[in-house]
Amino acid sequence: MGQWLKTKQIQALYSSDLSRAKETAELISRAINLKIEPYRPDLREIDFGCWEGHTLAEVARLYPEQLARWRSDRTYLAPHGGETFAQLAARGWQALKEIAASNPGRKVAVVTHGGLIKAALCLAHGLGFQRRSEFTVDNTAVNTIRL
Repeated sequence: MGQWLKTKQIQALYSSDLSRAKETAELISRAINLKIEPYRPDLREIDFGCWEGHTLAEVARLYPEQLARWRSDRTYLAPHGGETFAQLAARGWQALKEIAASNPGRKVAVVTHGGLIKAALCLAHGLGFQRRSEFTVDNTAVNTIRL
C-alpha cells in the first residue's frame, strides 16, 4: 500500500487512533516519508457499546433482544452504550470535511475502517445508508472521494 501511495504524491496522512489503522498508517508513513497528522478518534470504527469484544454468537446469547431489535434497523438502532450507523456516518463525514478543509487542493490519505468508509461512500454518492452493503471494503482497499 505504501509503495503504491508513493506514486500518488500524497501530501498529508491521517489515521484513526485504533491499533489496526495506526499500524497501517505507520507502514504507509515510512514508505512515503510523510508524518502522520495527530491520530483522530473521530475516524474510528462504529462503537458497538456493550457488544465490543464479543463474537456475534456471544452477542446472540448474551443480548438476544438487543440483537433482534438492532437487526430490524441497523441504521438507526445501536447496542446499549454504542452508536448507530447514522451517528457513525455523521461523525466520520464531519471528520473528513474538516480534514479536506484544512488541506485545500492537497492529496490526502486517510486510514480508517470499513464501516466509516461505507458511510462516507454512501454520503459521497448520495445513497441511502441501507445501500451500504453494496460496497465491498477489503482491508487496505483504496477508495477515492473528492470533497
